[in-house]
Amino acid sequence: MKECQEQKYKNMWGYVRWSSDGQEEGNTEERQVEYINSVVERLGGTLIKIFYDRGVSALTGDNLKKNWAQLKAVVSENDVILTEKTDRITRKESRTFYNVLGEIVEDRKAFIVFTSPSNRGFEVNAKNYENDWNLKVSNAVDTEEGKKRIERCKFGMDKMKAKLRSGQWAKVSACPWWIISDHEKECYTVDETKA
Repeated sequence: MKECQEQKYKNMWGYVRWSSDGQEEGNTEERQVEYINSVVERLGGTLIKIFYDRGVSALTGDNLKKNWAQLKAVVSENDVILTEKTDRITRKESRTFYNVLGEIVEDRKAFIVFTSPSNRGFEVNAKNYENDWNLKVSNAVDTEEGKKRIERCKFGMDKMKAKLRSGQWAKVSACPWWIISDHEKECYTVDETKA
């Protein structure tokens, strides 16, 4: 391991999360893993394991009960969790946000390092997690973005439901297994054999 600051990290763990199918089809996993590996290389350590919460919401906090919880269980003193940015961990409001960080940096006496180029390896530790302005602003932005995303989804769903109720065709992401959606003709038909 390299000299100075880098020596304080005993084990390196990665955490990758995203919530939507569209992100899974894109390059979000590849990008997050690349950022983690870049920081590991720069620090000269060894990555023990990357924990993944694929298609799991941080706004609802579902990820905190899944692989984030498993990661938290193995992290010990002087370990570091490498993740892209704050919203990969949680998009919950301040109280939950600081509790989640505190469970790592206070209770476990470990660190979190954000790996995205815009964060430039920002380290969260027991001294800065409750009062650093970067974290406060990042949490506020992520929380508001999450609320706006929910509003946009609700608006789209309401619009789609109104179309369907009026007999118009509306593109839906998933139909029941016995319904065939014909995008070209903009209609639905029942598959009689399955129905």
